[in-house]
Amino acid sequence: MINRHSNLREFGKFRLDVEKKLLWLGLEPIGLPLKAVDLLCVLVERSGQVVSKSEIWHEVWDDAFLEETNITHNIYLLRKAFKDHGEPELIKTIPRRGYRFAAEVREIPDADLILEHHALTRTTIEIEEIERKPDTKPIALASGRWTRRAAATAVIAVVCLTGFAAIWRYNINASSFKTSVHSVAIIPFKSISSHSGDEHAGLSMADSLITRLSNIRSLTVRPTTAVAQYEAQPDDSVTIGKRLQVDAVMEGTLLEQGGRLRATMRLLRVSDGQILWSGELDNSTSDKFGFEAEVSRVAARAVASDLSTKELAAVSRSLTTNQDAYQLYAKGRYEWSKRSWNGMVEAEKDFRAAIEADPNFALAYVGLADRLLTTIDATEARAMIEHALEIEPDLAEAHASAGFLNTFHLWQWSTAEAEFKRSIEINPNYGTAHQWYAILLEIEGRNDEALREMQRAVELDPTSPNFLADLCQTYYIRREYNLAWPACQKALEIDPNFVFAHDYLMNIALVTGDLQSAVSEWKASGIQGTIYPNISDRQREEITTRYERLAKKYGAGSTSDFVQGMMGPKQQRSPNGYRNSQLFALLGDHESALTALENGIGSREFGAVFVKADPLFDPIRDEPRYQAIIKKVAL
Repeated sequence: MINRHSNLREFGKFRLDVEKKLLWLGLEPIGLPLKAVDLLCVLVERSGQVVSKSEIWHEVWDDAFLEETNITHNIYLLRKAFKDHGEPELIKTIPRRGYRFAAEVREIPDADLILEHHALTRTTIEIEEIERKPDTKPIALASGRWTRRAAATAVIAVVCLTGFAAIWRYNINASSFKTSVHSVAIIPFKSISSHSGDEHAGLSMADSLITRLSNIRSLTVRPTTAVAQYEAQPDDSVTIGKRLQVDAVMEGTLLEQGGRLRATMRLLRVSDGQILWSGELDNSTSDKFGFEAEVSRVAARAVASDLSTKELAAVSRSLTTNQDAYQLYAKGRYEWSKRSWNGMVEAEKDFRAAIEADPNFALAYVGLADRLLTTIDATEARAMIEHALEIEPDLAEAHASAGFLNTFHLWQWSTAEAEFKRSIEINPNYGTAHQWYAILLEIEGRNDEALREMQRAVELDPTSPNFLADLCQTYYIRREYNLAWPACQKALEIDPNFVFAHDYLMNIALVTGDLQSAVSEWKASGIQGTIYPNISDRQREEITTRYERLAKKYGAGSTSDFVQGMMGPKQQRSPNGYRNSQLFALLGDHESALTALENGIGSREFGAVFVKADPLFDPIRDEPRYQAIIKKVAL
């Protein structure tokens, strides 16, 4: 047991300040979530003793609901930090009893002198200007020569806040912007480095900020998929902000030169282009991800001053230690968001390369899982999700993917709902979780709840053709076709080639008997749906010509003629497949529709989960065989 005459403890290469909750390696602080350091303090103060999980709970989480993973995840973070610095055996697990801190711990006096020396030799602060009101003169917060003790005290405060040694200069215009910024878009940084392998460094930095800042509950952050298109565009940030419908935009530059990495940032109000905040951060290139974590912390405090301990920990968390892995992941997410065949192929390559670069990068496993979940066999996708959750149990993206797996592949509706709710609880700003949860609610017939969730997804990213198209589907399932049509049209204004929007519009047209629109959307969907990798321009031209010829032919007939044309000659029509069951129902052939539907359900076709919700089945809903199908899938 350590005597509490001093606040500083030393073990091996490390020093722990139990009062300020900081872990130091020599003269460098180690970035860890506050709860992880709290847990470490408990173990260190009882070094050599077994500390039970219930005791840890009482000391660290007494004010919060606890799950087993809260302790195990923070133990993992501590062990990883020690292992990364050559000390893998400091925390021992005592089976069925708890944990024991195995290192010899000693008390160090005069901790303030050590911290002061570190702060004065490693860190400088220059507060240049604070404007209280636009019409008042700047108030000089500090100028001239500080006393050594006063300067050290101020610097120590900042070091304790950030847990990072760097040179930081910033300007703040404090005209009540923190209460008016509720949504922000982070534009891909402009990289002005000369390194040939860093062409996506600016997008990687933006994605890192977006991933971290999206954990702030009071702030809506546009996802990377919304801003990635502006990586190489010359448009000014305020114009982009207006397109993305946000209160403010954050723009920045990255410069790597002479072994140093510098980031400059500005927060601009979209309504008038006023600079609300600006700053510059400089550090050596030896710790790029520590640098990104610090940039994230500073950016978070620029847009939200009242961060909770949990939010600050989420903002500061380590995503990966490999810069190449993160750039590959960010690029993969951008490709995946296109929902095209080419995009999926490229995304899978990027995610696999990211995993190879960093086998402990949880988000990369989730990215690969999300790609594989769109295929027939979800075996590998399931393994990827499980592995991601082993690495990071509280990863919102992984829980959302688990919900998707249980919805479309396993048909475990209650488990899927629990996973979606867990994802949203961890990160309420993860739009994809709201989108996929809405789809589950549609499948179950809970249409009012589904609409709220899908509207929330669109609110988080109103420029996502994927979210807008699925909002169209939500209205379609509600039989509100007058609202469904404009949602899909808006998706196509953003991305004219978004194939799912064309599909949904075709279904609406078929249900409402709008032949010309049905034929037009079928042609557009068919042409876009055949843009596979490795198809030659000649083949694509032949496919386009064929669809145009058939569209002209079908447009001159009736809806029935068109549907029969889609299915082919009667003798060649398959009694299998979910799509065929929809078309048979439209033609009034109930027996064939039910047979095809039973076969589609039996083979667990991807779209068959919509069997209860789809308006195309309205003509056969009263059939006993249809009711039996609904019971079979527990809907």
